Amino acid sequence: MERPDTRTLLVEDTDGLAGYSMLRTADTPLDEIDPSGLLLQRFYLHQRLHGSGVADELLAETSKIATEFGAPTIWLTVWEHNPRAIRFYEKRGFKTLGTCEFMLGKDQQTDVVMALSLVA
Repeated sequence: MERPDTRTLLVEDTDGLAGYSMLRTADTPLDEIDPSGLLLQRFYLHQRLHGSGVADELLAETSKIATEFGAPTIWLTVWEHNPRAIRFYEKRGFKTLGTCEFMLGKDQQTDVVMALSLVA
């Protein structure tokens, strides 16, 4: 969290830490992604807050911070077998750009690469 190229936002409620988002610079897996965009490396919200609107608030604040840093896009990868997350991002304007592979132990896995434009 102390890296100069990383920004982390925390969500707390009466039960304590309830979620966070983490933005950082990173090499992009696809040529279609502007290299000056920021990677949404982590986006997590405790289940007790699902459906409460807090995820939208966290994403809006995350997007605002990315815009303040001059990023034209936020991009992310999400496991292809996580349809709930993919739908969440699609409903909020993220577009699927392609896929990339990663290794989980000895198994090759596929992530969906998505991006959200921050320019009007």
